[in-house]
Amino acid sequence: MFGRKNCRCRVKHQKVNFKVFEEVEEDLKAVSVASKMAILQSLETPHCVCDLVSLTSLSQTLVSHHLSELEEKGFVEGKMEGRFKRFYLTEKGKKFLEIIKSLLSK
Repeated sequence: MFGRKNCRCRVKHQKVNFKVFEEVEEDLKAVSVASKMAILQSLETPHCVCDLVSLTSLSQTLVSHHLSELEEKGFVEGKMEGRFKRFYLTEKGKKFLEIIKSLLSK
């Protein structure tokens, strides 16, 4: 009664490479916290931790923790300037910030 029917297309389909999507999934998980998105937005211009604390109203501990995670995932990079470490967005961080900003404008 309900026999199985096959697709009639004769085109060879390319298998989906889930590994690529798993990498993106990990990146999305890394920035899926509102406070991390706020830090990324604040880093449109380079800042040190104390500046980010003032800009985001988050605790110094939380900002430092988020920065280390974002740095580990390649979204930000920190460079020592004297006694302070100044954080910058990487190209990957800039791309993700643009995606976040495009979603905010809807």
